[in-house]
Formats: sequence, C-alpha cells, structure tokens
Amino acid sequence: MKRKRITAQKLKIGIAAAFMIFGYSSVHAQQQVSLKEAIQQALKNKAEAKKAALQVKKS
Repeated sequence: MKRKRITAQKLKIGIAAAFMIFGYSSVHAQQQVSLKEAIQQALKNKAEAKKAALQVKKS
C-alpha cells in the first residue's frame, strides 16, 4: 500500500483553515453587554471571591 504524503502547501492550508475556524467560533462566543450589566457582574464576582477567601481562611 502506498502512503499518501502531505505536502507543505497542504499542511499550510490545513493549519490556516483550522485557525480560521477557531477564530470565527471565538468571535461569536463573545456577547455584548451594557455598562450596567458589566458592573453588576463585576460586583457579583467580587462578592463571590470574598466569600471563597473567607472559606479558605476558616478551613
């Protein structure tokens, strides 16, 4: 049986396609939020971080 060889050009095209697919999916994974929503999320995360730090200190 003959094994197919992958040429450098085919490899470059495959890598470029993979990056394009990954880039396209990561761009669409982001969502737009308002400033108010962003502030609320930051405050929520800050509170959760404080609670986690207190639990670590207790244990």
